[in-house]
Amino acid sequence: MTVGYRQNCSKLVPVYTCQKDRIENGAKVCQTVAGEKVDEEISKLLLEMLNPLAIKVALEVQNELSQRKLEADKFYRQQVERARYEAELAKKRYMLVDPQNRLVATELEAAWNQKLRQLEKAQQEYEKKKRKDLKEVRQTTKADIIRVASDFPKLWSNPGVSYREKKRMIRLLIGDVTVKNGDKKVILNIRFRAATSKTLIIDRKLPIYEIKKTKDEIIRQVDELTENHIPSEIAATLNKQGYRLWNGNIFKKKSVKYIIRTYGLKSRYERLREKGYLTLREKMVELNSSQKQIMQMRNEDKIVFYRATEKNEYLYEPQNMNKYLAKTQS
Repeated sequence: MTVGYRQNCSKLVPVYTCQKDRIENGAKVCQTVAGEKVDEEISKLLLEMLNPLAIKVALEVQNELSQRKLEADKFYRQQVERARYEAELAKKRYMLVDPQNRLVATELEAAWNQKLRQLEKAQQEYEKKKRKDLKEVRQTTKADIIRVASDFPKLWSNPGVSYREKKRMIRLLIGDVTVKNGDKKVILNIRFRAATSKTLIIDRKLPIYEIKKTKDEIIRQVDELTENHIPSEIAATLNKQGYRLWNGNIFKKKSVKYIIRTYGLKSRYERLREKGYLTLREKMVELNSSQKQIMQMRNEDKIVFYRATEKNEYLYEPQNMNKYLAKTQS
């Protein structure tokens, strides 16, 4: 599978795509898997399995590196031995030639000198390789490896460690991951380099529109609270009860207004009007009073009123409220 990246809010998230058949035969893409959840679950698994796994893998890697150094040393040493053998052979040929045959002697002497130069070059390369290996070699003990394994969780969680470095660490621990995309689940078969395998079954990442969708419980809460509260008061209540928006942010009056508008809920103003509550102008007509007198009565709690909007608009209970309720119920 190939990996690509797409923008999700303020960060890039991986997308794994199986497109071998598409590239080779022009067929459709086999499957596409959102990689954010996949990477997250594999990271958790790595941290869980790290102690026994990392020590075993680290020791195997160290042994493999040592073996490769031995093989490289053997190769360069054989090159020197081969050059020395060929130089000795060229020397014997030169020493056995008839001195009277000057042309042949000259050619054999030149061949001998060439083999000596090749021997010297091979020896120089071998010595150079040995010095380089000696400089790079670090005496790593089992205690060092155990310490590295113990530090891995801290290293993995460090925000200063780049994704490139994390990928290098994963390659040392994981051989391959097989991904199968189901209807609602993603199946991960993970094969570790320490001859261990694990299978993870995780929920498929929902489309962004599903993630952003307001939960039914929150819609119900907003609907109930709107009977007695305006959006800013509803937002404060939801936050106090521990509810959060899809991205983890707290509720604000703007987000509550969005829910009311999007899901067709009646506003506080509409509900009060349906119950027969009057606007300021209607209350002035009902009491044959001025706006100033109405406001004074409101300040002195001589009339029943409710705040209906965020703009400090108030609706007033009519004097014949009982009569109005009886009329609406009949």
